[in-house]
Amino acid sequence: MQRLKRLKKEYRPETLSLLDNIGIVCVQEPFESDTAVFSFQGPVGTPYEKGIFTVSLSYPCDYPFKPVKVRFLHPVLHPSID
Repeated sequence: MQRLKRLKKEYRPETLSLLDNIGIVCVQEPFESDTAVFSFQGPVGTPYEKGIFTVSLSYPCDYPFKPVKVRFLHPVLHPSID
């Protein structure tokens, strides 16, 4: 119950519109499942500029006391990301 209350607070329409203004689109909100999916474009002036990247955020049952798991939904070739 606390997880859902916290997620509703974090995913208010104002917050989602701010993310949309900087180029991050919420594809799936976590209210129906434990996962939120976001999509964003690569930064301008980098080799990733033309790419569209999708990230999945999985919220555990005892969120916010346990961390969110972040997973790229496509292959990432970067030395810092495994």
